[in-house]
Formats: sequence, structure tokens, C-alpha cells
Amino acid sequence: METTRVLRERVEVHQQFVFVAGEPREPLFRTIGQALRPMEYAIVGTLDERLDSWLHQERFKIGVSTRLKWDDELITPAEWIPRVIERVASKIVVGLFRPTILAPAQSFYAHIDHSDIAGHIALGDSMLKEQGTSMLIEMAHGVCDSVFGDSLQALAEAAYVAAGANNRFLGSRFHRVR
Repeated sequence: METTRVLRERVEVHQQFVFVAGEPREPLFRTIGQALRPMEYAIVGTLDERLDSWLHQERFKIGVSTRLKWDDELITPAEWIPRVIERVASKIVVGLFRPTILAPAQSFYAHIDHSDIAGHIALGDSMLKEQGTSMLIEMAHGVCDSVFGDSLQALAEAAYVAAGANNRFLGSRFHRVR
């Protein structure tokens, strides 16, 4: 649960983050995003609204006997899920932005109290390229390529295949011209 600890620290303590996720998958969000003019962004909701029905699925509760640590308290997954939704996801906004006229809309996530600054950072990071792709993501991709070469991609692909999600690794970055 190290991931949850890091996420909680980012959201509850630091509060200043922006995560650019790429093109939205939901048709409604794509429609809203494409209606944006270049250099515009819109906040379309909070993460708890999107996760509520997904995380409350019974499959997350079946056959799990391990207790999870939340601060100094051990709780069941059935207790953990509503806590994440209420205390963490409710503080994260979901936004859309369109950096250039040629670029598709992209989604971003940020702390609710700093969403305006985060929207401007996402726009600024993506507006310098005609395609509207994030300069920071491209830089991180280049660093990973130089450090890991093809080995990281091969490991990720193998993990997806083993999980039964053969084509999930083919995200928007896969189709970019390098």
C-alpha cells in the first residue's frame, strides 16, 4: 500500500500536483474537451464521482482477508475503499484542456484548491508543440528510453499480457512519431 501512502501525501499534505493523463476515454468528456478553444481548460468534476461506482464493486471485497494500514489503524478493504473515495479522491479534480487548435483535448488531475494553477501548467507544458503533447511526458519518455532501452517496454508489455490485457499498453504515446 505504498502507492496509497504516496498518493495521500501528495493530496493531503503537499496539495500541489498535476497529472496529465492524455486524451479522455469517455465520450462525454471528449465532446466537452473538443468544444474547448485553444488554450482553454475546464474542470468537469472530481475524482470521487468517477471512482465511486467502480471502487464499490464487490470484487474488491471477496476473498481479501488482509487488513490494510491507514495511518496507525488496520482496516479491511471494505472500509479502505470508502475512505480513499471520501478523503483522497474527493480532493482531486478532473479537468480537460486543449492546448492548440490541432491538438485533441487532454485530461488532467489536480488538487481541488490548486486546479486553476494546474490547468495553466498543463496548458503551458503542452502548447509549445503543434500536436499539443506534453513536453514533460516526452522528456520522461526519452529518459526512460535512454536508461532502460527496450527492456522497460518489454516488461510492461509482458505484464499486460500476463494480466490478460494484451493491447492495454498501446496508449497515445505508442502512436507518437519519435
